[in-house]
Amino acid sequence: MLFRGGAAVVALAAGMLLLSSTPALADDPVDLGGAYIVDEVGALQGRESDVQLAIDSLYDRAGLQFFVVFVDTFDDPADPADWADATADENFLGTNDLLLAVALDDRLYGLSVGPDLPLSDPQLDRVEAAIESQLRAGDWAQAAIDGAQTLQAEATGVVGPNQPDRSDERAGAVPGWVLPTVGGAAVLGVGAVIGTVLMRRRRRDQDAAPVERLDLQQLDRRAGSLLVRLDDAVKTSEQELGFAQAQFGDEATAPFVAALDGAKRKVSEAFALRAQLDDADPQTAPDRRAATARIVELCEAADAELDAQADAFEQLRDLERTAPQAIEALVPRIGELRARLPQEEQRLADLHRRFAPGAMAPVDGNVTEAAARLAAAEHELDEARGQVRSGATG
Repeated sequence: MLFRGGAAVVALAAGMLLLSSTPALADDPVDLGGAYIVDEVGALQGRESDVQLAIDSLYDRAGLQFFVVFVDTFDDPADPADWADATADENFLGTNDLLLAVALDDRLYGLSVGPDLPLSDPQLDRVEAAIESQLRAGDWAQAAIDGAQTLQAEATGVVGPNQPDRSDERAGAVPGWVLPTVGGAAVLGVGAVIGTVLMRRRRRDQDAAPVERLDLQQLDRRAGSLLVRLDDAVKTSEQELGFAQAQFGDEATAPFVAALDGAKRKVSEAFALRAQLDDADPQTAPDRRAATARIVELCEAADAELDAQADAFEQLRDLERTAPQAIEALVPRIGELRARLPQEEQRLADLHRRFAPGAMAPVDGNVTEAAARLAAAEHELDEARGQVRSGATG
């Protein structure tokens, strides 16, 4: 699914005096290009797959999207909260999306959090503590991993893959995110902290802004972001549908098939328009705007089709989880209906005495059919009990 909307920004910044003969290059807010990890400074040192595993687990188990960006320094804006805010805005991150931005040379980080995130402030505090613990230790990859896994644990109560117990490390962590300087007249050693700032605020809901209010560059960014993310959502939905069909059968999942087919057609049309825009032939600005707006329209319509089935999927999964209770709840219902059969047979006999056979023909076999269906229902319940006992709850 795609997630839209504004986001609250949580930024925790710990700064220090860093003397260096070579100034760091300033970094503007980045274009994620649909990626979950952007490492412009080699901070992860080959551990991208470990970070991605934690990010994927968070999405699979909690439905939260977590993006991670590493740069040298924040610029335009320089404030970590504003920088994370701007990056989230430019990439149209949504209501359940989070973005961790880390500037290694600045010794600053910002965490952008969607306003509808199902976590309380104390839960977010624990997420921040997990991230900062690893930043203090200089383990950038583990900071991202612990952030994703703590988010998952707070949202679901279940930690992600390969979650280590770092309670001892955190209990003895050095206060403040510190990197000693080398070669300066004043060297700040371990434990030196200049300041810590904690800010929470809302960023504007740019993703919901009407298309006509966006300039062509903003519209193009929205279209590109939506297209990449929707393509990922369709692929994920295909996988989930395959599992659901194997578990619940084709009949129960037919509406999901229809929704996915409709979304795929729209994505295909959107990609075709994108290819035309990328063609070498020049196009007028109005033509480009119309085509780009159509891409946004197609992506949002496809997203709505997938979202419309999300609740139904959850209801199906909820029914699977409560299958034993659902089975037993049907037993008295069948008994109640079976107890009504003699009464309905008597009513049918009374109607036969009052009306001609031709008038009774449409309902003549109803009681017999009802008895047969009740017998079939009892047979299905017996089979369902056996399936649940064997673990096949689908």
